[in-house]
Amino acid sequence: PHYGTLLQHGTLLRYTPYKGFFGNDTFSFTISDANDNVATGFIMISVLNSPPQFSSLPVQLQAVEDVVCPRFG
Repeated sequence: PHYGTLLQHGTLLRYTPYKGFFGNDTFSFTISDANDNVATGFIMISVLNSPPQFSSLPVQLQAVEDVVCPRFG
């Protein structure tokens, strides 16, 4: 990738964009099999410039019985 890093963890790949980057980034990979067949793939990643949005939902709790949890006393 041109605008981030790509690290391999076993069979997984982790892309991390550079700080402050948003837009499209790409990388390619090449694979082969036991018969020496080769193929190349291209991946495009879209990094969005929008922070996560949290919404507050009304929460209601109704106690139906008293129970002491031994874990919390």
